[in-house]
Amino acid sequence: FFFFTFFEDDTMAAILDRKDEVEVEVNWEDQKMINSFSWLNLRLHEIEAEIEKKKEEAQVLEDAGGEVVFSEDDVIKVGFGRLFFLTNREEAERIIEEKKAKTAEKIVELESELATIKQTIADTKVHLYGKFKNSINLEED
Repeated sequence: FFFFTFFEDDTMAAILDRKDEVEVEVNWEDQKMINSFSWLNLRLHEIEAEIEKKKEEAQVLEDAGGEVVFSEDDVIKVGFGRLFFLTNREEAERIIEEKKAKTAEKIVELESELATIKQTIADTKVHLYGKFKNSINLEED
């Protein structure tokens, strides 16, 4: 049978008293759950970064919309990546509004996925801590 303890440094190991450790066999299902937890935790951080990026994009679009509204020019330069083209004010406003709507939809979608992942992580922690007690550390430092 297999005994394990996850600690990142000696201070955490010193906190855990040997009498609090539990010797538990890690079966295939447990290992899959631990691996799933790790993957979900990684995905959680990726989604948080993507949400932050989309919020910044939404702010840029909001600023661009304001610039178009207050512009005195009839012809507006619109850029997509490295491509720029000239269009009228109404078309530029329409393009910006469409991009803002798509960005807002993506943020809602990502936040929904984030909530689902957080709930799954919480459920997984309950199961793993229930079985392994203090012999496993699933918390981030």
